[in-house]
Amino acid sequence: MSNPEPTHATIAEDISCVVCGYNLRTLSPDLVCPECGTLVQHSLMSEKLAFCNQEWLGGIIRGFYLLVLGLGVLAAMSVLPFTASFGFFQGDALPLLTILGSTFLVIGAFNFTARERRRNNRIGNSRSRHLLRILILAWVAFMISHGISRPSLLLTGAVLHSLLASIVASLAYVRWLAARSANPGLQQLARILYLAFSSILLIWVIDSIIGLLAGNPDLSGWSPLAGVRMLSGCALVPLGIGYIVLLFFLIVTLHVDCRNARKLAARNG
Repeated sequence: MSNPEPTHATIAEDISCVVCGYNLRTLSPDLVCPECGTLVQHSLMSEKLAFCNQEWLGGIIRGFYLLVLGLGVLAAMSVLPFTASFGFFQGDALPLLTILGSTFLVIGAFNFTARERRRNNRIGNSRSRHLLRILILAWVAFMISHGISRPSLLLTGAVLHSLLASIVASLAYVRWLAARSANPGLQQLARILYLAFSSILLIWVIDSIIGLLAGNPDLSGWSPLAGVRMLSGCALVPLGIGYIVLLFFLIVTLHVDCRNARKLAARNG
């Protein structure tokens, strides 16, 4: 008995099976891969994280935790002077915490933004991952320079600007991940935060440029955007809380997608 005619239009482009790499061209979306038996629909939905390489997803999750750990260590540096006054830690621990936190941060950033290994290259990797890596490296460099050199408002501004730019780049990357996750609603929250943080960064950069042109590089004098800059600084508190909430739901969603990817791999294996 001959097979019934497919009820859907056939695939008219070269699309590889997400499991074995077989070319699915001319097949109908309601069929299965002739080589491994994987549903063709799974390959057509390969841009979703649940159908991606589970090792790559696991690397993203590990990178996320390393980023959080690195940020936690660097945040501990801000309270070190207070603890030293009570005799808990001495100032000698500051260089060690800087090196440790920076190492976790850089390794975490490169794992979190690792290039996706795919058989099907229909969906490209987000360009924001390259920008995020560069900005994290710049922020770490400014942090180290700030710690070993004479304190200056100009260097402090470079630390804050690079940190804010890193947050903006991370939100662009999170938007790309959220659009492919099991919770696409995260993309809308990431978009709102992206626009808000980008606006604040733009205000800070313009204010800094005005200061440089006015011969006031350390921004210690008056600026026409001083009031706006102050208000934007106050807005960073609720926005920061929103950013933390977004990252929390992102890691929960990534765990769900990684678990689904493992189930799919086990079913097809």
